[in-house]
Amino acid sequence: MVTDAAVLSQYADGVILVVRQNFATFEQVELAKKNLDQVNAVILGAVMNNYDAKSADKESGYYYSYNYDYSTTDAN
Repeated sequence: MVTDAAVLSQYADGVILVVRQNFATFEQVELAKKNLDQVNAVILGAVMNNYDAKSADKESGYYYSYNYDYSTTDAN
């Protein structure tokens, strides 16, 4: 999956990393990000798929994070 995304990301303005709760490990997500970074993919963000808030609260507690960054692009 990540290999296809890495190849296709060269033709896209950006990618969104989709992570399935209780399926993908932290290490797998970290590796996916590393692979996308190696091909200079622009990671726009991440989406958690199949998310169960009740399960997440019991297993890992509540966690919220918000991050933003400014960037510029060349107008051609």
